Amino acid sequence: MKPTAPLPQVQRYQRWSDEDLALAFRAGDLAAGEALLERYARFVYALASRFGAADDTAGDIFTDVWIKLQQQIAGYQQRAGFRAYLRAVVRSVVIDMSRRERRHSGQLSLEIASSEEEAPLGELLPDTIDLEQALLDQELLDLVQRAVRLLPERFREPLELYYREGLSHGVIAERLGVPKNTVTTRIHRGREQVRRQVERWLDE
Repeated sequence: MKPTAPLPQVQRYQRWSDEDLALAFRAGDLAAGEALLERYARFVYALASRFGAADDTAGDIFTDVWIKLQQQIAGYQQRAGFRAYLRAVVRSVVIDMSRRERRHSGQLSLEIASSEEEAPLGELLPDTIDLEQALLDQELLDLVQRAVRLLPERFREPLELYYREGLSHGVIAERLGVPKNTVTTRIHRGREQVRRQVERWLDE
């Protein structure tokens, strides 16, 4: 399903910024919300596909995103930015839809289940990203998981032992057969590589 041309009732909002539209929408202006979602239509479809949604569910996802936005826009915080907020909403809609499908089919989506089960790696989130927003935006946790998997083994292994298994630097050093200072350095460098990679993806 392809995004359509702007609806007539939202054309007057085309010169408004995202934040102006989001704040007007939060204040009760549904037309501003429609204009904002229309502006991000391609983004919503692309993001839903990235999260694993089937092409034939695009229309349902777009409708569900609009409904969820109306239900939750009162909690929108301007500091996070609307794009990040919309990411969280789309992610939530795709997960909800996947859960409904699993209840009907009895099947488990390994990709989504994995990201939820491994959520403690959210502790690896960089200091520059607000943790409250990170917990809201499940996509960010997925990006952290993905960045960790891309690390060289010498950084990935101590990082996972520290964050997933809760081992101390000393115990990790004994297990890996390296000095404790080496473990500390590798965890720090691994964390920094994860932070930089996640920030690059978020800037795309």
